[in-house]
Amino acid sequence: HALLLNGEPLIMRNPVFYNSSIQSWDYLRIRKNSDETNLFSKVNIIGDPNRDLPFANQEAEGLAEMFHVKALTGNVSKGMFVEQLSTASIFHFTGHGYYREDNGFLSALRLSQGVVIKAKEIIDLKLNMDLAVLSACETGKYKVYSGEEQLGLSSALLMAGARSTISSLWPVDDEATKLFFISFYQYLKAGSNKSTALQKAMIDVREVKKQTYFWAAFILQGSAF
Repeated sequence: HALLLNGEPLIMRNPVFYNSSIQSWDYLRIRKNSDETNLFSKVNIIGDPNRDLPFANQEAEGLAEMFHVKALTGNVSKGMFVEQLSTASIFHFTGHGYYREDNGFLSALRLSQGVVIKAKEIIDLKLNMDLAVLSACETGKYKVYSGEEQLGLSSALLMAGARSTISSLWPVDDEATKLFFISFYQYLKAGSNKSTALQKAMIDVREVKKQTYFWAAFILQGSAF
């Protein structure tokens, strides 16, 4: 999506989304058709469980106001996280994440009081959601092993039943991330599909913060629609 074509990033011309294989894309399309849900039927938001990212908290509260829901902020236990994730049509997490190069399934999101939830715990859940967003650092990184298996937080969510995920490729800027997701959800709510809403949000942030680091961190995996 950040590949330069005639001096401009590809995303300026086309929406971009990613899948590990043609087989996984076909599976997600079939599952979407056979298990239709209302995208906005239950939007669950968890914001800044470590209470140390002011813009992440603002992001969560801004999205909660947009969707007329209450964000879960402050103290968040593993049980509370699982409940919010398991009952959502859209799940949005803002906070800290990390990727384990030695074993992607040990990658995790940081909750409150030193608690983490790992990718290997998420994969065992039974999810029926349209979109899971991990607005945190390095949540989209993965390592490919034999048989095309991808190990990481985003792939764990897809394996557990999420039809698509949005996650990050590197450590992200707190303020730029808030701007990005407020813009993304405004477009999604106005009727754009996920890949087009992501494209428009990238373009919006790029107008304010030109460096690739700020606008290109997040990718869509799974279903684009």
